[in-house]
Amino acid sequence: MGNKRILSGIVLFLAVGILFADTSDRASRSRDARVPEQVRVNGLELDGAVTYNYNGNALNMTAEQVRNARSSGVSGTLQLRLWATSTFPVFGSTINAFVLGTYSLGQLNAGSSFFNVDTGTIPFTPPPAGTYYITMALMEYDGTQYNYQDFVVFPTQRTFGGSTGCSATSTALCLNNNRFRVTATWQSTNDAGTGTAVPLTSDTGYFWFFSSNNVEMVIKVVNGCPLNSRYWVFSGGLTNVQVSIQVTDTLTGSTRSYSNPISTAFQPIQDTSAFATCP
Repeated sequence: MGNKRILSGIVLFLAVGILFADTSDRASRSRDARVPEQVRVNGLELDGAVTYNYNGNALNMTAEQVRNARSSGVSGTLQLRLWATSTFPVFGSTINAFVLGTYSLGQLNAGSSFFNVDTGTIPFTPPPAGTYYITMALMEYDGTQYNYQDFVVFPTQRTFGGSTGCSATSTALCLNNNRFRVTATWQSTNDAGTGTAVPLTSDTGYFWFFSSNNVEMVIKVVNGCPLNSRYWVFSGGLTNVQVSIQVTDTLTGSTRSYSNPISTAFQPIQDTSAFATCP
């Protein structure tokens, strides 16, 4: 999607914030025949180029045009917000986002626009350490809460705060953007030890217990936040020894433990409620 148009709708979103870095980005978009008109149901739109840049605790945002294309009335109070999300935001869904900065625009009459919006220097609240999609959102107050009406996703992801607390070792996997630390211990009828960790992808790895050519257990940590506001843990084993698994969210310190009894075929783990620590 990058800097392409992501169209109007109204959905409640949840937001929080914490940490830091230093950079800027720009997105520009124009309307074309590929944009289905009927999707613009609320008439509040970001048009033209939008930019952001931050340094320390200072943020600046600009928008070429904020337009009220409605036929009558006046909008609720409008805001520009800068979001950081660990997954690509999908319009029409509830979006769990860290709010990096907010700027109030006021109300806007139907058929009118704010041109060349420049927030000046406003407070910047960095998210927790990690890599994020950055989005500028146009929000409207409905008398109870702010809802997003339009947003633009910038083409470049940003990394904040360096690495997380997970450091991969010969016995520990670091999964899902190096956020989750996974270790495994095992015990047979006459021996015991710690599993040797081998990463496969950013989200998936495996452990061997007895020899490197003998895979015993595969595990992955999946970002299910867009679906049920949870990180998921899935694992499968090729063993009947006792296995104890510990998964730690190094960002929050939360842990989940799983075990397989000795002399029992490894039972699949499909925990879609593992970590309520989104995003």
